[in-house]
Amino acid sequence: MDRALVWLAGALLVEIVLFRLFSRIGVFIPKDEIVLTVYNYLSAAGRVALNLVFVLSLALGVYVVYLLLTAFPRSRLGRAGAVMALPALLLAGGSALLPVSFTASPAVSLVLDLLVLAAVLLTYFEVSGVGRKSGALQPFLPGLGLVTAGVLLAYLYVIGQNDLLGWESAAETATRLFRAGELVTILAALALLWGAVQAVRGGSSAAKGPSIKLWRPTRALLALAGAAATAAGVLAAPEMFGILAMWSVGLSLFLPWPLYAAAFAASTYTVLMLLDAGRESRLWSRLIGFGILYVLGAGYLIQSNSQHLLILLGFLLFNLSARCVPAASPFVPPTP
Repeated sequence: MDRALVWLAGALLVEIVLFRLFSRIGVFIPKDEIVLTVYNYLSAAGRVALNLVFVLSLALGVYVVYLLLTAFPRSRLGRAGAVMALPALLLAGGSALLPVSFTASPAVSLVLDLLVLAAVLLTYFEVSGVGRKSGALQPFLPGLGLVTAGVLLAYLYVIGQNDLLGWESAAETATRLFRAGELVTILAALALLWGAVQAVRGGSSAAKGPSIKLWRPTRALLALAGAAATAAGVLAAPEMFGILAMWSVGLSLFLPWPLYAAAFAASTYTVLMLLDAGRESRLWSRLIGFGILYVLGAGYLIQSNSQHLLILLGFLLFNLSARCVPAASPFVPPTP
């Protein structure tokens, strides 16, 4: 499964760059034949990556549900989260694979949103319950709580736009929900880095396996490059960058730009640090790292079925990590 998770991570990054970002700037591309040909090929590659993300996230989501229901039957909340996730996966996946789009119906779309929310909340309660007893997971709980709150607010915003409910008059409240969720999502990225650093520095006698290095220059360079690109985009072309940010990750950029730059750097460093672990001895930390990548990579504003699938898979991996983490003694904070 680890190789499939890596393939999905690669496809997701290509999809974000080539489909969500590059394909949106076609209006600014010089109308030269060679340039347009290259643009068309890269856009096609982005669409291929999008389809690959969809298929892999659906297949992996169903497989993780199978593992949770068969290999770890002792957890009631974990099983409940998996049971809620399965129909959501099939509904989101079937809507795109079959010739009829079920989610075009406001009623079915509402059911899908509620199923995803139920799976997300049940999973968080499961992970938090395990984390309070586990020195390995405990530092991640604040960050995962903020991630869950951000997803909750994002879905409440989407549900508020559903034609079946007729809440068009509550546009101001919906905007506040959207902005509150965006703020929470930014704070989640910072909190996750704090949790990962605390876990690596403090550790636990039960979190066995090869140690994860807290500092690597490559990680820092990638994180800083992303932060610098964010800052340069906001300062050089704020309107265009705002449009690209909304289409790519669903953020409106209403907060001061240093927060977005810091959140990008923090999330990048966190994911790279958690993935830098042995595949067997620290599987739980890699699962958390992949889960963070998929949930944040899905974007904040939910607009497509592939985003539903990525969010579901991310939280299913959080659920699975809670089952894989070793029995741990209470977390011991690092000494200064």
